[in-house]
Amino acid sequence: MNGHPEPRILVADDDRHIVDLVRMYLAKAGYDVATARDGDEATKLLREQPFDLAILDIMMPGQDGLQIIRNLRRRSELPVIFLTARSGDVDKVAGLQFGADDYVTKPFNPAELVARVQSVLRRSHAATEPSGEQISVGELRMDVRNRRALVRETPLALTPKEFDLLALRQHHTRPREAPRPRLGNVVLQHADR
Repeated sequence: MNGHPEPRILVADDDRHIVDLVRMYLAKAGYDVATARDGDEATKLLREQPFDLAILDIMMPGQDGLQIIRNLRRRSELPVIFLTARSGDVDKVAGLQFGADDYVTKPFNPAELVARVQSVLRRSHAATEPSGEQISVGELRMDVRNRRALVRETPLALTPKEFDLLALRQHHTRPREAPRPRLGNVVLQHADR
């Protein structure tokens, strides 16, 4: 895909048929897809691997989708789409208030889900696109736009605060050159997360 890594998506649902269907459609659209069959596996993957977006069922064994997004929002602004059988307005509003970027009810059209994924990713990239900057220092490579950091081509799992501080430090080759107000703003911006 045009020299950029394929966007990585986590699909978490306890229904194997839904997971397989969504994976097939997303892979055909050019996405790298990882899957989880329950909330605990999804949480583990979200902590250990970088993703560009997560598609979560709300009602799963282990942690449910609402618990996952509640914990995720403490450390990340990862885009999340809920894919669930809960179709009531109260459920939709709750999912969106917990921080979901979109809400798709089952049964669903897989092509529409792919279009929603594309839309959410477009919006999330536009929101983080101010610099589009690439930082390379020694064996560290940082893609500021996509919020990815690699050391020797191995992804680093960083919280938003850690990423921002590392990017700011690496942008200024010597730490003492980092302007204090800007560094302070980054720390304060993420202090509540």
